[in-house]
Amino acid sequence: MARLDVLGTAWNGYRFAFGSLRGILRLCWPWLALGSLLAAAGIAARPGLALLPAVPYAIGASILWIATLRIALLAEPPGRDGALRFGGRELRTLGIFAAAYLASAAPFAVQQAIGGPGGLGAAVALSACGLYLAVRMLPASAAIAIDQPVPSALRPAWRMTRGNGLRLVATLALAHLPLQLAAGAVAHMAGWPGVLPGGPGSAPAAPDGLLALASPLALGLALGFVFFVQVALAAACLGLACQALVPTSLRGAPAANAASS
Repeated sequence: MARLDVLGTAWNGYRFAFGSLRGILRLCWPWLALGSLLAAAGIAARPGLALLPAVPYAIGASILWIATLRIALLAEPPGRDGALRFGGRELRTLGIFAAAYLASAAPFAVQQAIGGPGGLGAAVALSACGLYLAVRMLPASAAIAIDQPVPSALRPAWRMTRGNGLRLVATLALAHLPLQLAAGAVAHMAGWPGVLPGGPGSAPAAPDGLLALASPLALGLALGFVFFVQVALAAACLGLACQALVPTSLRGAPAANAASS
């Protein structure tokens, strides 16, 4: 099994993402605008609606994730209606990320339920298992992006990460952390408690009137766009890793089918 070039993959992912900012904005702008508007309007602070502003971001992220992977693996540019193209691929991708999120949240729930040293030990063990499974299964989203069914998508994902799990983690960390730290610094200086769009925390205090909406909206749009750039960057790194490690398994048959259709 080939070894993933961590620095080279991350560098090429950055080149793709920052060379495609207009394309990223074209794919995400409706969801960026809607999520930022809901967050700025304080919808998350209302009972039962805390997660509502995150829904447009999740939909937009799945669309952008699939589009980026199809560019990397099939050299297929998104269509003019790409920002609104939400279907089975995107739903299955959201399912993978929802499972990863639940796996990461489970240890904290166990720690709260058990408490004490036993709860902490169980949480650490579950965190390690959840991270291991998430890393091994993440490349399945690349196979889903090129229309492989979920059962067959899991096999190349498992093969690809054999001996490359830590390298893939390091690559995605290099793709994610610098922009996340920059966004966190901007949010902190602006007095925004939550960094992720639609996440916990309310908008910073602003004067009454139009600025009460305009100020958090502008900050939400800026941080939201950084979030979507992170999504494209991570998807580009994953696509490049798939190209390097399992080009035949992930690209052969689907690419031939796409060419003949």
